[in-house]
Amino acid sequence: MTALRRRDFWRTSVARAFRWATDAADHLGRIVLVASLFGLSIVAAIAATFHGAPAWLAPLVILLFVSVAVGEGSYEAWVDVARQVSSPAQHPALRVSDRVEVDTSVACFRLRLWNDRLPRCQPRVTADKIVNGSGESLLQAAPLELGWTHHEGRRAELGPQDRQGETVAVLWLHAWPEVAGAPTHVFLYGQPHRQSLGRLEDFQDGSIEVDVSAYAPEYDDEPIRRTLTFTYDDTAPLKFRAKVEPA
Repeated sequence: MTALRRRDFWRTSVARAFRWATDAADHLGRIVLVASLFGLSIVAAIAATFHGAPAWLAPLVILLFVSVAVGEGSYEAWVDVARQVSSPAQHPALRVSDRVEVDTSVACFRLRLWNDRLPRCQPRVTADKIVNGSGESLLQAAPLELGWTHHEGRRAELGPQDRQGETVAVLWLHAWPEVAGAPTHVFLYGQPHRQSLGRLEDFQDGSIEVDVSAYAPEYDDEPIRRTLTFTYDDTAPLKFRAKVEPA
């Protein structure tokens, strides 16, 4: 075999193998990609051994093939991310904490929320039902929207980058009326209306059960529902022990 024919042989062989490998990878996935890479290496090694191709051909072809595969994978990944972000069907993914936070500085119980997926949204959190330990309703008008911490008069906006999330106030202990010696009341921290559920002493040896819902009003998603139970405990910092359960 002449030098020209040998050169044409290995060039044609490598070109065909490379084209076959890339086509196979496009249609058959990762398993075929590995098999194609292996086959391409064998062809390049044979060409280098028996047909006068340079010795560095095989590793070079492998390196180029891997680079192309990685580049294609990265491109597909970016396309997938862009598609998720821009898709009109994409909805937020709200998440509600499994515990109630106690803020002794302002005598308030808070519930934290996150949004784990774009788009950003302004969730609405409502108290749908409130009963005492005897099952008597304490909510005058349902549902009552709860107020967001540090966002007085408006809803907080949440997105995936808000790693700390945001909180709504649920119960607030406050003296009422605001005169000397007034008894402490338990308020539902509604927005804009704070409703008194009764005097703190009325709940001794009792409990308060609050059903809440959280959802993004602009999306037709099923609300996240939780039941918050506040059990009176005279040793607790704010006189109640709280727990969160699925409603």
